Amino acid sequence: MAPSKKKQLKAKKVEQFDTSNFRLGKYKSNPRTPEGRYFLGKLVSENPQNVSAYSKQTGESERYLKKQAKMYKEDKPFRNVGQPLVCNESMIAHISAIAKAGDDEGTSPGEKKLRKDLSNLAAKEGRLQNGRLICKKTFNRAMKKAGLKSRVSQPKNAARKEAQRDVRNFVTAAAGFKAFLTNKSPQLIFNFDAFTYLFNSYTDKRCFVPHVRDESMQVQGEDNGKGLNVCIKYMAIISADGSIAPPIFIITDDGLKTDECRWNRVPCGVQAVSCHPQTAWLVVMHSSAKTVFHKTFLKHRLPEFVDSIRDSLQLSTDLRSRAVVFSDGEKEQIDVLRDGVSEYLAKKKQMNICKLPSSTSGSLQPADVCDLFKHSKSYVSNWGEHRHEELLYNDNLLRCFTAVLEHKKNGLSRKQPNCVNPKSKTFAEGLVAVSCGLERVITRKAIRQGFIKTGIYPLDPQATLAQCRPAPQKEAVERILVALKDLSEAFSTQGAISEAQLDAAKVSDSIYEQANRKQLSTKLRKDERILTQQRMVLITSDAFEYLKSIKEKKQTEKERVKSVKRDTIATLKEATKKLEDKWKATHAALKAKLATMTKKLETACSKDGPAHPKLTRERCSSACSSKPRAPSRAQRVVVDLSGPSVDNEGKLPCNTCRTKIVFQDNTFCGGCKAFFACRRTNCRAALKSHYEACQSKDGSPHLVVA
Repeated sequence: MAPSKKKQLKAKKVEQFDTSNFRLGKYKSNPRTPEGRYFLGKLVSENPQNVSAYSKQTGESERYLKKQAKMYKEDKPFRNVGQPLVCNESMIAHISAIAKAGDDEGTSPGEKKLRKDLSNLAAKEGRLQNGRLICKKTFNRAMKKAGLKSRVSQPKNAARKEAQRDVRNFVTAAAGFKAFLTNKSPQLIFNFDAFTYLFNSYTDKRCFVPHVRDESMQVQGEDNGKGLNVCIKYMAIISADGSIAPPIFIITDDGLKTDECRWNRVPCGVQAVSCHPQTAWLVVMHSSAKTVFHKTFLKHRLPEFVDSIRDSLQLSTDLRSRAVVFSDGEKEQIDVLRDGVSEYLAKKKQMNICKLPSSTSGSLQPADVCDLFKHSKSYVSNWGEHRHEELLYNDNLLRCFTAVLEHKKNGLSRKQPNCVNPKSKTFAEGLVAVSCGLERVITRKAIRQGFIKTGIYPLDPQATLAQCRPAPQKEAVERILVALKDLSEAFSTQGAISEAQLDAAKVSDSIYEQANRKQLSTKLRKDERILTQQRMVLITSDAFEYLKSIKEKKQTEKERVKSVKRDTIATLKEATKKLEDKWKATHAALKAKLATMTKKLETACSKDGPAHPKLTRERCSSACSSKPRAPSRAQRVVVDLSGPSVDNEGKLPCNTCRTKIVFQDNTFCGGCKAFFACRRTNCRAALKSHYEACQSKDGSPHLVVA
């Protein structure tokens, strides 16, 4: 009896395995496959003395290698062990491509989406039942094979996503950095920004990105409504050398006057987050008093920190020690700078304020890009875990904050005098939490990373361009680097770069603008918009004048185009009116002529009229109808002519088409000598018909077709 197919398959040897290209280094890419195990068995059988070295190179135990050698010597088949893998190499490559594409577009996929996609792919290949999800362990293993890592993401609105896709934002930033930061000391490069701390515990939303992904992605979790339920802002001023200004904590209280903003110096604590120990600022303000706050901050707090750096370096306030400060484009802040503060800082304090491109804080602002405040927010979000210990060791700091908040001038909507306001106590605890969180994360290295990643210091235009998502191609980067020299010179002269200059430098628009150019044709370009929505701008009076001149030039050009359009339309209307008048006159003349001809025809048809010309019976009825119409060529009126009337040139009109012809033979009726016609086909036919009618009616009047 012949063995079954199953037994034949089991007994089949694996000599067909081609292991000629197999090496120990390649074994790790195909571990424990039938081919790999066959290769190991053959290798160990031929070199049993090297089993220890093979074990170290492959990561397999010596016992496992000897087992494969025994199977090889006994000619046992090497078969696949266990069930097939749920996720094969093609599925992992597909998931890796999805994660990379999402990272380029700024929409990195989360665990839920990737797990569902993997499950659907496995179900299509019959490796998993439809509707089921792969297990957590299999998913994590697939993510590791695909080279993906889990990160906490911060959702971005449409404006931020679009700004990050616009390469022109990063080109103007690189040009501005090169214009003002070349050979600039890192101690004189600053950045300030405000950060909001919400004391509500939240669940992190994790996503998967490639391992080579930049670590500058911001963090923001989902609020579940639990915690202290207070909001505290922290205004940070940092420098490229890793220094940080005394902290400025901001609390809003709508119980104050609308323009009230109170600055309070905290006398103790916070030394870990300040270059000036024992100092901190606590601001209690109305939510509508942002303008008042920025005016004090820009005129006093910011220059104080810059001057302290100059004093530490023993620098004077001259052009050589001019400081450069980068900030976002908050409306109230820009309004204050426009109101003479920028001129004061430029002339009195030797400070230049540069506004970064709109909606690019997460990509170009060092305070946002560095991990400093990202990690401090993470610590604050888990305040419940550290609360007891931190309040125990920071009791003095808690009392200081509480005393400031309970002061009569800062009483947070105090209702009962001589009684501690619970709101003040809650805010004081929140301030302690922020201070402790900053204390744990603030280091010079962490602050410097923000300036390094954005390419501010050390000056690196390629690092600046790399913040764009998706990153520009290598050819585009090379072209931009060549154009940066002229663009930086223009920026240093003008304080900004116009869209026309970017067009001349062949810097392409964003992908969104390229795809929607027709829809965006009615929208203003960046240099025509309000200052807060423009690209990088030096906030000085000269820059304001330059931007104003661009706007006026654009407005003048628009008015000129409108004027040309108006003149063209007026000319066309006038020409159209003349044509209409001419047509009306022609129409009236033709109408009058038709009326005259109709009247003559009616007179000829009447009984009281003359004996000639006389109409035929059937055509008279048509001509005398209520709606007279001109006879067609096929329906000619037959009239009696007394004879031909020759003009001065010896010509007479054809009785059919009225074309003047010379009176010749074969052009007239031989019977009556009164009907004559030209040599046109229709006219010759009419002549023939007339001749036949004329000959059949002997003694009758000569009939001629008119």
